[in-house]
Amino acid sequence: SFQQGPMYAQGFAGELVANLSLDRMLDDYRNQNQMHLVRIDKCKIAERPPLANATVALELVSDFNCTIRLAFEQLSDVHVLADMQSKLESELSCPVTAHVYVSPRDIQALDIHTDPYDVFVIQIEGSKMWKICLPLPQANLTKSTLTHEQEC
Repeated sequence: SFQQGPMYAQGFAGELVANLSLDRMLDDYRNQNQMHLVRIDKCKIAERPPLANATVALELVSDFNCTIRLAFEQLSDVHVLADMQSKLESELSCPVTAHVYVSPRDIQALDIHTDPYDVFVIQIEGSKMWKICLPLPQANLTKSTLTHEQEC
């Protein structure tokens, strides 16, 4: 369990993400003919360009404030995060999915939400302000009904 202390978690996380790159992740989608599943959100571009490599993806993020989402449970074959998932599943004794979000520093990759399961976050690069909250008792509230102070 991860209750053994933060140093253990940091070492474990570092080992899991040591060889990750956006190019390798995009290659997994490309090699499995699943590039259409890569989501490009929160930006206004006239036409979705082909994501030939990480440089193109990162230009969308930096030039157009896009968020790129990869949800690896969509891939049927082995992918770059499969080893990480397997190690976490073994350590935690439960199923694990892996999502990758690439977004500009000042843009939220996701809208305010509550996940119905535990989440393990590894930030690989850059800096973000993370706000982690417990679910609100009024589960039917939507973002449009929340004030800034009520977001958590």
